[in-house]
Parts: sequence; C-alpha cells; structure tokens
Amino acid sequence: MSKTKVALLGTGFIANIHAESYARFVHDAEVVAVYGRDKAHAEAFAAAHGIPAAYGDIDELLAAEQVDVVDICLPNYLHHEACLKAAGANKHVIIEKPLALTLEQADEMIEACRSRGLKLMYAEELCFAPKYERVRALVEAGAVGDVYMLKQAEKHSGPHSRWFYQKETAGGGVMMDMGCHALAWFRWMNKNNPVKSVSPT
Repeated sequence: MSKTKVALLGTGFIANIHAESYARFVHDAEVVAVYGRDKAHAEAFAAAHGIPAAYGDIDELLAAEQVDVVDICLPNYLHHEACLKAAGANKHVIIEKPLALTLEQADEMIEACRSRGLKLMYAEELCFAPKYERVRALVEAGAVGDVYMLKQAEKHSGPHSRWFYQKETAGGGVMMDMGCHALAWFRWMNKNNPVKSVSPT
C-alpha cells in the first residue's frame, strides 16, 4: 500500500513535534518535503528528520511535489495564506492551532477546502492525550453520571517564539493559544454538539 505523502510547512518547535510524530506513530504517511521561510533552516530541518526535499517557497513546493496533504506548522498569522495556497493546489490540509486569526479568515479557509472536496483538519491533540481519553471513556461508560460542568487548566513556561507576544502575528493571546485546547476538549466530551450559548464569567 502506498503511503500518504505529506508536505510540512514550518521548521520551528511545533514542526519538530509533527515530524517526530509522523516518524514514530503514523507509519502509513511520510513527510516528503518541508518548507521554511529561511531555506537554510528548511535544509537543516530536512537533514535532521530524513526528509528528501526542502524549499524556501511554498508555491515552488506545491508545484514540484506530488503530495496528498499539506501540514501547516507556521506562525498563526501565516495560516490563512498557506491554507488557501494548499487548497488552490488541491491538497488536503492539516493545520496547527489556532485555525486562523479571525473568524472571517477561518470561514474563507473552510470554504476553500469544502468547495474543492478537500479535508481541512484542525490539529487538536488534547482530545487524544491518554489521561483525557481515559476521562472520556469513563464518562461514556456511565462511571460518573451525567456531565453538567467541565473545567480544564494548563500552564507552561511561555511561548517558544517572539511572534507569540504580538497581537498582529499571534492573534488572541493566551485564550487563543491555550484556551483552544479546553474548548476543543469540552466539545469532544459533548460529542461535538452545537454550542447553545456563551457567556463571560
């Protein structure tokens, strides 16, 4: 069986996590090309992860490589443009959180993929972390009764890049950067039923 060919966009912290995850856990996929805004970084990243091709231009990568999926691990402010380019090249898209900086950008990205019959996957890992999956399994088995409230908290030592501190490049601060995990898990726990109301408290 042929493997799913993946182009990885990005060479930073999260791109390393994705590259390692493909190699360790996703054996029916292979990363065949990587893009970096600095081609030298892309070449170093490719060498470190055994990726055959490195590019410093997204359009050049999409024109040259026969890939099935584009995995976007770029800074938040670049998600929208990269997704539209991938969709324009008829590639399925995996994208790191957050999906986009604005709802308008997200809607455009969704429509660009939907109109071409392409999958657009927001890469939320928290739902699949063992301790969270265990909680979901317990709830679904009826171990705790009906769920009426969910709470989640997390912390870490801070952003890995300076662009996280700028609204223009990061978008929404800690709520967008970390709160998205909690919101995705809440929806996962509720079988992705539509949200009825949101209120700040």
